[in-house]
Amino acid sequence: MEDLKRMFECIGRVNVETYIQSRHVIFESKEDDPALLDTQIEHQVERATGCRIQLFVGTMREVKAIAN
Repeated sequence: MEDLKRMFECIGRVNVETYIQSRHVIFESKEDDPALLDTQIEHQVERATGCRIQLFVGTMREVKAIAN
């Protein structure tokens, strides 16, 4: 998970926290387009691991709504 955290930091994300139990990564970004964030992160993970993934990027408000 530390490698994953560093990867997010290397692509400009700040206050990165990883949660191994849920496989979530929480971070802050000045980018406000979730689709662009999806694409950037998916490409970075693929470059780092050779594995193509799909992920969900949501605002803190959206994540809290899902949790509730």
